[in-house]
Amino acid sequence: MARSVSVKIPTSTVIEMVEAKLAEMVKAEKDYPSLLATYNKDIKAYGKAVVELISKNANKVVDYNSFDHNGDNLALVNDYRNSTQIMVGKALASKLGDKPERPQEVGGWQFNQKKEELEKTLRLLKLTEQETITSSTYNSVLDLL
Repeated sequence: MARSVSVKIPTSTVIEMVEAKLAEMVKAEKDYPSLLATYNKDIKAYGKAVVELISKNANKVVDYNSFDHNGDNLALVNDYRNSTQIMVGKALASKLGDKPERPQEVGGWQFNQKKEELEKTLRLLKLTEQETITSSTYNSVLDLL
């Protein structure tokens, strides 16, 4: 029969972890507008590069049925909404480089809820006079981190 093991974790260590996570969240909140502005500038430059690449290779447009996805050709496709898409072959698209990635959004109700729960947890941990907490309490705190 298995015996249960009681593990105690120092409260100060958990407090440091929660404080570090809160600081990380505050920094992400503060940095988001500048990261988004950089992304918007980069995506516009990427869009211009795409248009330039397509215009330089306008003579490589083929029918979709003869389009080579791995080649260096282009195809025009209309969908049911009557919108036109330009398909670029992988060989041609590789000349563009990587598309800029949008920074992960911060804020919103889930972010704010998690932040509030961490702040409540931190206040509670600072109020306790116990030097250690149980592993089950630690696991509850880890769910927030």
